[in-house]
Amino acid sequence: MSTTAITRQQFSSTLATQGAKIKALLPDGMDAGRFARIAIGLLDKNKDLLKCSPTSFTLAVIGCAELGLEPLLGQAYIIPYGSTATLMIGYQGMVQLARNSGKVKDVWADVVREGDDFTYSLGTKREIHHVRHSKPGDPVTHAYACADLGGGNVTFVVLDNDEIEARRKVSKSGNVWKQWPEEMQKKTAVRALWKMLPKSTQMLAAIELDNSAELGSQVIPVTAGLDLSEFGDAAPWDEPEEVQE
Repeated sequence: MSTTAITRQQFSSTLATQGAKIKALLPDGMDAGRFARIAIGLLDKNKDLLKCSPTSFTLAVIGCAELGLEPLLGQAYIIPYGSTATLMIGYQGMVQLARNSGKVKDVWADVVREGDDFTYSLGTKREIHHVRHSKPGDPVTHAYACADLGGGNVTFVVLDNDEIEARRKVSKSGNVWKQWPEEMQKKTAVRALWKMLPKSTQMLAAIELDNSAELGSQVIPVTAGLDLSEFGDAAPWDEPEEVQE
């Protein structure tokens, strides 16, 4: 058996010790077997995760379950920082959490590129005007995020490229920024907007977990009763199957 195969089994076994907790955390409608297969499949897609500790990987997976997000493109990412696997919430995940909260009717974001017709006004009459004339790949000048709070109350945040770049430079999620720049630009605007929104428990938890990712720190889920000493011998659960590419 290869070293990679042994390491992969160690990850699977460590994840198995938390199987019951993960199942209990997942919201109605999310299949635990599918969730486990997606999580283990990440190890095949990003071999650098195998350099991380199985415990940090399992904690990141628990963080996903806690939020009701699958670690798929756009919802959430599990990112290796040396020997630590940590969880970063994606743009689509943040939008989903806001919509699921029941406190926000809708949230959306977009980027503005050179050539677009874009104006916005603040003060007592806040509004955005954006007509796209640009092509994908044209330089980004702004990113904005809007929230419909119901009753005709819409609020928004606009960031210019300098503000976006300032946030990118302090983030440790450099590889994610390189791979999916537009998603991260939108997410940066949504993060700025969240300060103005009423928040659910999951939204508050998402901010804490995402802050860990920005610092490259190990995820510590806020799930009540999580005892890190539980990460011992594997307990049986539905063993994740290999994810077919």
